[in-house]
Amino acid sequence: MTNNWFFSCWCFVFLVLNSQCKATELDVFIFGGKGDLAKRYLWNGFFRLFQNNREKKMNFYGLGLSNMPQLDFLKVVNNSVHCEPNSSNNSICKELIQNFVASTNYLQMKNEKDFEKLSCAIDSSINEVIFYLSVPPSAYKHIIQSISSHCDLKKRNKNYKFVFEKPFGESLESAQSLSSLLSKHLNEFQIFRVDHYLGKATTHKILNFRRKNPYIEEILNKKYVEEIQVVVSETIGCKGRTTYYDKSGVIRDMLQSHLTEILCLMTMDVNGEQSKSKLLRDILTVFRRDILFGQYQGYMEEVYHESGNNKSMTPTFAAANIKLKSAKWKNVPVKLISGKRLNERFGYGRIVFKKKYFPEISGCESMDPQIIFMIRNDKLKSPGILVSWNLPFNSDYIPNDWRLASHLDDLTIFGSKGKCFRILIPANKLDAYSYLISKMYEGDHTYFVPVQDLLESWRIWSPVATHQLNTHSEIIQYKIGWSISRILYEGMCESHKCCLLNTFQMKCDLTPRK
Repeated sequence: MTNNWFFSCWCFVFLVLNSQCKATELDVFIFGGKGDLAKRYLWNGFFRLFQNNREKKMNFYGLGLSNMPQLDFLKVVNNSVHCEPNSSNNSICKELIQNFVASTNYLQMKNEKDFEKLSCAIDSSINEVIFYLSVPPSAYKHIIQSISSHCDLKKRNKNYKFVFEKPFGESLESAQSLSSLLSKHLNEFQIFRVDHYLGKATTHKILNFRRKNPYIEEILNKKYVEEIQVVVSETIGCKGRTTYYDKSGVIRDMLQSHLTEILCLMTMDVNGEQSKSKLLRDILTVFRRDILFGQYQGYMEEVYHESGNNKSMTPTFAAANIKLKSAKWKNVPVKLISGKRLNERFGYGRIVFKKKYFPEISGCESMDPQIIFMIRNDKLKSPGILVSWNLPFNSDYIPNDWRLASHLDDLTIFGSKGKCFRILIPANKLDAYSYLISKMYEGDHTYFVPVQDLLESWRIWSPVATHQLNTHSEIIQYKIGWSISRILYEGMCESHKCCLLNTFQMKCDLTPRK
């Protein structure tokens, strides 16, 4: 090893630890630091962390393959962070943005020498170190192996955290392979697997809501529950990102991850150890016969223009019938549905109760008793928790930073007026990534995906995620702007192999749609 290497390494250490020779308490390295996710969410999320821990010295580094002048990078970071609208301390926030931007640097990670220098700096640091891998999973192996070849990432006296973005594999086999790779170099407690739906305002309040409403918790079982739905409807399509989506499809993109996680929060035991893992083990494996696939008209042309494939059979819509074998939920219909280029934008988890057990509400006689965990809804214009007035709600329960909504009596949700619900909405807006970054910094794994749950979810979904659709008779070609009920109706009418009416028990709306 030459003196030149020692000189360059220690110069790099000097830069990374602090150019102003002050002790730092946190170093953050974002691989993909000038990518789309970093610009849209990560830099602003880490700014919120910086803002809420201003007494601590933090340094932030964006890492990428290509070279980038420091001033250009600072502009990227500056344009990616913002103060909250209507902030009472706007001038203080703007000053903090300047301080945050000044604490960032760009580092090129092009070859092993770059990793060697980075690892030298990491190994010499006494700080807590966070690595955020905002890169394709195909790059995980190279990055982890390159860093760990120069420093021991499992050191007990070091506080290393590694954050990974989904997808975590493409099947059970690939997820097992990825997990095995990570376990060779990292301890499980160092790993934070992000499913950003777990950071959404309503999602991370579901367990809190259930614990604070014991009378509702008592009726969350097959005796009282008619059905459970987890649904995400999107109006946008895949244009511009079909290279990713055509390898993923709606199962990997939505059902195996986001929708399954929400279902777990709605149905798992709230007080037992490893309750989510136990619930996942109770979900029967999903097979082709349990699911309806669709693809919006025009998707195939988008794929052809972006990748040259003119025969894509990748589904952009799926409706799955889920079965739980536990005594608590056995025979309760559970539907997970998601699709792109539909007529409305919304997402929710919905528990519908049997009417015979609950009193009618004047003016709401036709409404099913229900709880709706509204993740997003363009009509409501806010996340929220909606509870029918005839359910045994704890009237003293309002989550921190939430409030009872007013002036929503005329809002129509599932055919019922807003006056038929108690509606709780967040008082302040906090994006999912800001929430998850703060929890990761605290070392709280509650809203991240542990390895055993990851593998169990792939056990559930791997057969349909890897199933190759071969003919157009296996997938419904739906028009842009169709509703979910219209697609299900078309599936019921056109299928010759099974009666989806029996499978999904959907009430068909036969009104012609545009």
